[in-house]
Amino acid sequence: EMDDICSFCSIIDGNAPAYRVFESEHILAILADILPRTSGHVLVMPKVHVPLLSELPDDIARDLGSALTRVSRAMTQGLDNLGLTITLNQVYAQVVPHVHFHIVPAPNLQSETPKKGLFTRQELDEDEAEVILRKIKSRL
Repeated sequence: EMDDICSFCSIIDGNAPAYRVFESEHILAILADILPRTSGHVLVMPKVHVPLLSELPDDIARDLGSALTRVSRAMTQGLDNLGLTITLNQVYAQVVPHVHFHIVPAPNLQSETPKKGLFTRQELDEDEAEVILRKIKSRL
């Protein structure tokens, strides 16, 4: 059974910690904290364990689309950055076999701290996570 080892299902079930950005009946959005591509990188996923986007039930797909729009809006406003990349990796480059979208803010070249370098990825620290969470959630 895939669900037993799915790291996203563990988070959804409350058995693993995560920075929860947004939650509804069918959808969860969290901050990517392992290796965020940029500051504010968010993952949006259905709570049901489905490996392929094409297998999502219509009602959950609708909720997912709505959540993507809502979270994107909150991110652009809260992080004061209109630039976003939204991707879904399916099978190819998909690390966790549970449908999830990445919403990645464009690098803010003015304020992104030079010590991180533009494309060096490192774990999100708790203080930064709290700041980002506050900024995004205040716009939801």
